[in-house]
Amino acid sequence: MSLLAVLPALVALIVCLRRGPSYALIAVYLPVLLLLPDELRWPFSGHLTLSESAILPIAVFFIIKRGREWRWSLADFLVVALIVLTTISEGINRDAAHARNLALNLFCTTALPYMLAKGLFERELLGAAFAKRFAICATVVAIVSVYEFRMGVDLFERVIIPLFPGRSITAQLFRYAYARIQGPWTQPILAGILFAGAYRLTRWLEWSGNWPGRVPCLPISKTRFCEILIVLGSIMTVSRGPWVGAAAGGICVVLVRARRRLVALAVTLAVAIMIGGPVNSAFKSYASVDRLTAATDTQATAAYRYELLQKYVAIVEERPTWGWGSSLFPRVDNLDSIDNQYLLVALDQGIYTLAVFVGLLVWMIVRLLRFALFQQRGGGAMLLGVSLLGTIVMIAVSISTVWLGAQTQPLLYLVIGWSEGLLLANARAVHSTTIEREPVARRVAAFRFARVMV
Repeated sequence: MSLLAVLPALVALIVCLRRGPSYALIAVYLPVLLLLPDELRWPFSGHLTLSESAILPIAVFFIIKRGREWRWSLADFLVVALIVLTTISEGINRDAAHARNLALNLFCTTALPYMLAKGLFERELLGAAFAKRFAICATVVAIVSVYEFRMGVDLFERVIIPLFPGRSITAQLFRYAYARIQGPWTQPILAGILFAGAYRLTRWLEWSGNWPGRVPCLPISKTRFCEILIVLGSIMTVSRGPWVGAAAGGICVVLVRARRRLVALAVTLAVAIMIGGPVNSAFKSYASVDRLTAATDTQATAAYRYELLQKYVAIVEERPTWGWGSSLFPRVDNLDSIDNQYLLVALDQGIYTLAVFVGLLVWMIVRLLRFALFQQRGGGAMLLGVSLLGTIVMIAVSISTVWLGAQTQPLLYLVIGWSEGLLLANARAVHSTTIEREPVARRVAAFRFARVMV
């Protein structure tokens, strides 16, 4: 029955033949990615997941049709470098078989989502179609997961897992006596990240007017309906990390959309510098306690993550270049769960891989911020740029409290690829406008009077 994992690839292939890779990406890959559990794999060809098998034929059709139009950029090389360094680290620390499987996984969850988003989402209508489908899928997950929140039973896993022998149901997590929903998204914190990303893109649809109309039989717009349910889904995850990340992304959006954007940004930076020291000291005092004797669950969680950094930085320093290999680093004081993607990358693949990963995030954030600040306030390009900026900032902050895995990894690189396509398209538009204006300027200069006789 696990051969069912190849079914998405066959469906994607048929849709590509009939409608092309753009439609297959929205109609096949995205629903498979967002509505089916990520742990289900096909036990051949590198153990492909459902979404990984679905994206392969789409990528092949894209390369055949539009591969010659591809224009390389620095972000492309950073993505490639990230995959290469990770593969080399795995080969050095483990063996060629593990390195090959990890490279295939990264190729399907990192390189291909980035490539397709950069190449296809350059057109705003296709980006809007992606955001709509993402919002709809997140809304469906929120509605279905109400049962999980109330009864502690994940219906997505209960229906799908029995079709794959050897797979077990994930243990339910609770907080404040409530079940923390995860739906098809592996873990509550990862679910919180996906809900936050869906909310940010749904807000863009509302601002840009790319999704007009009301819900049938209800006096509410489609975007507002999805926003309410997505927020409800985020609340049901009871995950604080994505809430903090969503707040950080939201602050970026508010600042860039302010009437006096540069002034608002300068004031915010000044306030952050002023209160940064006291807030950091207060957090250290709050988190520097024994997690076993913490006063609250919140303080115990903060103490655990703070202790992770304190104990595992020394482990990173023992093998800084290539790391220890995936999950091969020594455990310290029963701190088995590395709830920090940056620390996990440093442990598994070393500081050079971490530098490339952080460099990619910073490169995209800085360019999107610059792009949005110098666009016309309220314009379509600015609204899209700031929404993508808020999404990347949200993910970058959230993964300091969890690993970047399951559906969150393809989502990050879809957004990065979309951002790169937007930035390059704008640069080409500016360049073409300059070329068109240059001959006119020359003709005007040619007819200027050298002097005027009275």
